[in-house]
Parts: sequence; structure tokens; C-alpha cells
Amino acid sequence: MSRTPGAIDQAKTLTDINTEELLDVFGLDRARLRKLARPFARASARAISARMMEYDHTLAARGLCAGSLENLPQLVGSLEVSGRDRVPRAGHYWSG
Repeated sequence: MSRTPGAIDQAKTLTDINTEELLDVFGLDRARLRKLARPFARASARAISARMMEYDHTLAARGLCAGSLENLPQLVGSLEVSGRDRVPRAGHYWSG
């Protein structure tokens, strides 16, 4: 991962955004609670941001299709499809 000033700024910006998002998700809307929880949320947000930047770098380097195929195993443990026999293989899925 590049440690250029641009990459450092991107990491900080992503971490700031993700920190606030995490605090929102946990319903911490009172300023005092947010202040107390921010250091804990920030640690998780920093890890999430680093992973986002890694995925972004992979997509930029390999393209959307190849990069997605490389990133997918890290994001998904397994995939199970049910009802596949009821989905048309071609054409529109419109029963009118």
C-alpha cells in the first residue's frame, strides 16, 4: 500500500467517514457518548478503511472483473443459491 501524501489523505478521509458511520449505526447520537466511543470506533474504522483501499487498489490494477474475482474470496465465505431451477436461463423475467 502506498504511503504517498495522497494515499495518507485518502486513508484519513475514509477513516473519518467510517468512524462517523459506525457511531451512527450504533445509535450514538448524543455528543458525550460519541466522544467516549469515538476512539473505539476509530480503531475499527481504520481497519475497514485500509481494507477498502486494498480492494480499490486491486480493482484499479487488475480491472473490475479480474479485481472482483480476486477480492471476492476475501469478502464471501460461501454462496448458496436456492430456487435456481425457477429462474430462466435467458430472456426476460417477466410473467406479465
